[in-house]
Amino acid sequence: MSPFNRFRSWHWLFAGLLLTAYLTGSDGGLLHVWLGYVLIPLFVIRFVIGLFHLRGFPRLLPTLQQWREASSSLLGKLISIGLLLCCLLTCVSGLAMVDNGKILGLSNAQTTPIVQQMNWGEENAENWGAMGIFSADEAGDFHAGAANATLLLAGLHVLWVFIYRRTMILNMTFGSLGQHKRTRSLADERKAN
Repeated sequence: MSPFNRFRSWHWLFAGLLLTAYLTGSDGGLLHVWLGYVLIPLFVIRFVIGLFHLRGFPRLLPTLQQWREASSSLLGKLISIGLLLCCLLTCVSGLAMVDNGKILGLSNAQTTPIVQQMNWGEENAENWGAMGIFSADEAGDFHAGAANATLLLAGLHVLWVFIYRRTMILNMTFGSLGQHKRTRSLADERKAN
């Protein structure tokens, strides 16, 4: 598999799982939770690949030249970084809301979600939740807000690609086949003229 096709596969798997997780929402039950579990290693894989600059995968962080020029490519990188960070916030907040031990079958003992474990005393049980900051309802609202921000940034990502990188749509959709078809059609047009 070519390096670019590895990126394409990762991208569409990540996008498909993210959209499915969003659409299942709070009504999805275990499916929604498991989609979140699968998104986390995909995020980690992308982060590690970004650190090592593997062929076929675009760099995550903008270069100094992109910062100096403040071009559309810088905007695209910032949107992508924001999208990944919002996705990470969504996944982490989701992890804090569920009984991971019970879902993963790691123990027979009943465990409680982090949001419920971190209460600082019975008198503050209604006001303090995960890490002493959120109640269970507030954690759910935070999770939903992070998911909505992720979807908004995904929409901005698609819009940015459509405006600034239209040829990339063919490559991401059809792979090198789309690029070859486009190259052949441009060559045929030049011969005809």
